[in-house]
Amino acid sequence: GLLTSALSKSAPTTLWFEESQERWLEDFAQEFSLSGVPRRALRLTGGISGDSNPTGLEVLPHQFALSNLGLPTLLACHDLHPFTVPWKYDDAAIWQQRLRHAVSGAGAVLTQFPHTYRTLEEQTGLAVPELFLTPSPLMLPMATVLSRRLVRASQSDSPGGGTRFIYPAQFQLHKNHEILVLAFAEHIRHFPKSRLVLPGTPGSEGWMEHIRDMVESTGIAQNTEMPGRLTEVALLEEFVQADVLVTPSFAEGGNYVGLEALAGGLGLVAADIPQSRAHLASVGATARWFKAGSVPSLVEALAASVEGGSQQFAEN
Repeated sequence: GLLTSALSKSAPTTLWFEESQERWLEDFAQEFSLSGVPRRALRLTGGISGDSNPTGLEVLPHQFALSNLGLPTLLACHDLHPFTVPWKYDDAAIWQQRLRHAVSGAGAVLTQFPHTYRTLEEQTGLAVPELFLTPSPLMLPMATVLSRRLVRASQSDSPGGGTRFIYPAQFQLHKNHEILVLAFAEHIRHFPKSRLVLPGTPGSEGWMEHIRDMVESTGIAQNTEMPGRLTEVALLEEFVQADVLVTPSFAEGGNYVGLEALAGGLGLVAADIPQSRAHLASVGATARWFKAGSVPSLVEALAASVEGGSQQFAEN
């Protein structure tokens, strides 16, 4: 209701979003329609193509300069990477200006991430009177994962068979797969039965190949899987089989995958970054934190999680 009052109902409204938010977008589009805005008046722009659009809504070209469209705009702003990890951009200043332009031209701005909500005005240097923090619904049916994991645990005859770590993420610079590979190489010297699963698609140019080369050169190839892009069914199965999820990223909007892991009964090892802390704290959860960028700190956290996964789940 607050969002619809901030926008004109007489003209199309543009939603900007990321690929990972497609399911949330569909739910939001339905709620928005119930609030009085016809579905035909909603337009989408962002990291999605018409071929993969699950909503049946009109798709506009991906761009930050939404005010050029001449429409009342609802800007869904999830992360602030042009400001928080500018080193991943060849032209960070340009992306910062584009984001400022989009924020200043929007009828309303919303985010699912507490840290973005609290720092957007400071980072952009703009006053945003119509700024909203929405809930963070989980994207995956983790209750199913939890029930299957509990059944698996009750039937297991060898609980000491080795810890299975997982980090599902696109291979981008700020995702920091490097530190996880280095830490895991040290980890298996003491826990040789541990395994590491790295699902994900290529992101930053050449980065997936670089991580694959690191896996080979550090001697962890026999303990590591890089299955590429997984379907939702396959990803859920990986969650069922995993014991601990690791998020070593330098910066994010929040920590959605960490919340999903905890809801599914996994342990969580996370880089201590403010975005992740704020997101987990917003639902009363926590993680086994390690110093972002520190291999020794991550090695220590991995070792601690081998024995402490069930205790951590109980705490959350």
